[in-house]
Amino acid sequence: MSLLRVQGAQERALVKVGEISNGIGLPTVEVDLESGGGGSYKIVSEELISAASFDSQQPADVDTPLQINFGAAQTTPQITLSAAGAITCVEAGQYNFRLRLQVGRQGNPSAAILFGRALINGTQAGPSFSTVLDDSDDVVPLTFESTVTMQVGDVLTVEIVRDSAGINEGGIFVESSTLSDWQDAPSSLLTITRSVVTAA
Repeated sequence: MSLLRVQGAQERALVKVGEISNGIGLPTVEVDLESGGGGSYKIVSEELISAASFDSQQPADVDTPLQINFGAAQTTPQITLSAAGAITCVEAGQYNFRLRLQVGRQGNPSAAILFGRALINGTQAGPSFSTVLDDSDDVVPLTFESTVTMQVGDVLTVEIVRDSAGINEGGIFVESSTLSDWQDAPSSLLTITRSVVTAA
């Protein structure tokens, strides 16, 4: 079987031997050139999981990591999400993760320092992120996107920690509008997608 690796934007890509349309930022996928005899293909984004937590989540103390949850458990044939926030790979592949945390603090006016990280199988994957919260009413949405290659059984988790270089404050918070017909802003929001090649 002849396979061509294609990296392209989420629009139509003309796939021929020796000729592809290149894009930026999407994972490499495999196209079987023999089954369709070449021709036109498009790369689409397939949403697998969309989840949110409407509970404020705060570490118990400084230097004590807290695993973030994303609401109720969900299961798909490719990937599962536990109520504790563990994301487990069921089908090996590349997955696109979009994460938003509503980071904030309350109380003491001194500066709080909050760190976060992602782990695969208990080992940190990629650099940490951090923010300094120097106002007692700071609430800031932070958004992260990453493409991760996972094997069957791999478990991805996200942690936050209050660094002891700052005060014992900070976490992720739900925010509510005074308008009754507006939905709350969740403390954590997670979307998992994968890129799929289909015939045009």
